[in-house]
Amino acid sequence: MALLGGDTSTLVCQYDTKGIVRGLLNAEGGLHEENIILSQIIAEKYSELSCDEFSEWIKGDGFSTRFAMSWSHGAGIKYLSSVRRCEPTVLGQTASEIYAQHATQDMRGVIGWGKIYENLSIPKVYFWGTQSLRGCDRAMAFIATLNNVSFEGANHWVQHNPATFYSEVDKFITNIY
Repeated sequence: MALLGGDTSTLVCQYDTKGIVRGLLNAEGGLHEENIILSQIIAEKYSELSCDEFSEWIKGDGFSTRFAMSWSHGAGIKYLSSVRRCEPTVLGQTASEIYAQHATQDMRGVIGWGKIYENLSIPKVYFWGTQSLRGCDRAMAFIATLNNVSFEGANHWVQHNPATFYSEVDKFITNIY
């Protein structure tokens, strides 16, 4: 899943009026006010810094040191590399737009896109890392109401253990077809 991919994929499913999309695997997309941290941090940095400073923050060490995650395993290296290949202005604007749309919440703390995800009529599964939601009790309560798979010890990129990740992907796809 690309950066911000769970959010945009949810919208693609919502606008699919022809039934082309057969299912959605959302890996750590923003569904709840407690788990939209990545979009929030990028949007805030984008608004605080000049274009050159923001670019340096993304492509230098700023982004990677901002998060308490291990970047040394294969999935982390690929993820960080994909962030650094983004056009900084496009990344900043996209994160800002997505974060702004997350302002709408219901009483459960579920954001607008979380409600869209919740109401999709196609088969769907939410993948999440136990470390990324540590202490986010309200988000975890909401996610427990969904078809979900937790990845023990994982942060935002749940594919840190490829064998487990792809096994769960395979189960989901097999159940759709």
